Amino acid sequence: MSDETVTSAEVDAGTTGGEPSTGEVKEPSFRQYIPEEFKDADYWASIPDEATLVKNYANAQKLIGKKGIIRPDDDAPQEEWDKYYGALGRPEAPDKYSLEAPKDFPKEFYREDLATDFRNWAYEAGLNEKQAGTIFNKYLEKSQVEIAQGIKAIETAKAETERELKAEWGDKYQENIELANYVIRECGDQKVKDSLEAGDPVWNNPNLARFLVRIGQSMSEASLIKGGGGAQASLDAKLAELARNPALLDEKHPDHAQVVAERDRLMKLKYDR
Repeated sequence: MSDETVTSAEVDAGTTGGEPSTGEVKEPSFRQYIPEEFKDADYWASIPDEATLVKNYANAQKLIGKKGIIRPDDDAPQEEWDKYYGALGRPEAPDKYSLEAPKDFPKEFYREDLATDFRNWAYEAGLNEKQAGTIFNKYLEKSQVEIAQGIKAIETAKAETERELKAEWGDKYQENIELANYVIRECGDQKVKDSLEAGDPVWNNPNLARFLVRIGQSMSEASLIKGGGGAQASLDAKLAELARNPALLDEKHPDHAQVVAERDRLMKLKYDR
């Protein structure tokens, strides 16, 4: 046996040339400073030592510096939200949004009061100029498509009504239309007249046109009944006109029933007064 002496310190340090110590490895020293409420967090598993901890902290600071804008809590005061929205690019006031309708947008359908409302809503939502402009333009684009579809539908309905009434009234079409317009002028208020002048789609209803014509005919008949000699002459002239109509005697004529009914109605007016 060698006389060489081995100290206990050398054994503990594993420097004797034998197998290294198999004792339990101590945790990195920084862990003892972790507050209790954070000790169970999963992210500590990826930090084996102080060097990694320092590196991760430095990287986090870089990211925070780049971000620069921290979202307030939902219950934060309005002042904090105003600062946050301002940092994201919201204008100083609603009227600072530069929103305009496209040049080809129909002016008669653009309402500045609604544009003002939109500015207020965008400001309240914290939108920046680009966000507000994108939503505003997309809304107008959608509206423009719907407006065009609506105009086309009105024009289609107008054409269908005209075609239906021309087929029904024949040569009397223009006369009946003028009679219907006469009723509107005589009996309608200014709003009704303006609606007619503006081409309101309500006038594209063939049933409404028939109704107005019947009113006009009744007004004319009432005038004839009260009119005396001149009215009698006018009534006779209408009967004479019907008598010359070839549809009166031709039972196969498409207007035969209508002409006969009108002749009978006028005859009743003439002799039942």
